[in-house]
Amino acid sequence: MFLLVSECAFSQNKAILCDKLKKITTELPDLVAVMMIVTREDTPFNLPQQKSAAWEFFKSHGTLLSQKEFLALRTDLSELICLGKSITVGGHTWCHLAAVEYFIWVREVGGNLINIDNSGTDSSARGMLFPEIRMGEVDAMFDKAISVFKDSIILFFEWLGESFETGEIDEAIGWLKISWTDCQGRLTGGMKDMAYNRYQCWLQKYVLLRHKQKPSIVLPDIPASSRPHLDARGGNSTQTTRTNTCVAALASLTIAPSRSSSSPSPSSSEVLSSSDDAIYGAGDV
Repeated sequence: MFLLVSECAFSQNKAILCDKLKKITTELPDLVAVMMIVTREDTPFNLPQQKSAAWEFFKSHGTLLSQKEFLALRTDLSELICLGKSITVGGHTWCHLAAVEYFIWVREVGGNLINIDNSGTDSSARGMLFPEIRMGEVDAMFDKAISVFKDSIILFFEWLGESFETGEIDEAIGWLKISWTDCQGRLTGGMKDMAYNRYQCWLQKYVLLRHKQKPSIVLPDIPASSRPHLDARGGNSTQTTRTNTCVAALASLTIAPSRSSSSPSPSSSEVLSSSDDAIYGAGDV
């Protein structure tokens, strides 16, 4: 039995996420509630352009900075990092939140499937966490969801033929009250993490990997017995010896590993996508 599914449309496209939620509600007909959080930025995020001032700025450091070091290089250190302000480092904006919205859909016990396209006030609500807190309708719908959760759990235990003390549910529900003020306050920390994660993935994927030590070819020490013998005229004594030597050399070629430590590849699709590779050319800077 599934009661609640929650997704965030920041690391993924909103339209794609809506389609995903529609499939989930179809596959889980007993789903009670769906919550979607949509986070928008002031402008769509872009990576620093190759050879731009930001590119050269971070390239000159030659290594990955810690989050503390990264944020200490902000353009304007006189301003605290706060909501409504961009995090700009090296002349590039790494994060600038514009709005955070909440959407919630609730299904009555035994009612119809949740319809993501339905914005009716009886089964769905919409609220805003930033730039201002307007979560009253979401709170009301969430309270309705909790009531449905309780009814669903009781019915589930009845189906099992077991009794269940509702007091235990009431006690657990008491822990589900949400402080939206606290939630908004935590967005600042999220901005810092997002800005740094974007910088980290970009630097490791596009800058540091392009400037690692070039791999060198190491030729093996071929035993004297396998080396070609020269005759008096300076030529090989036998074609077979020369051929065998070449084969041995080619078979023994190795690529010397770079001395610089390997960098972990970016793991967050919300930070960089594979399409970002098209931004830069294949050659070194």
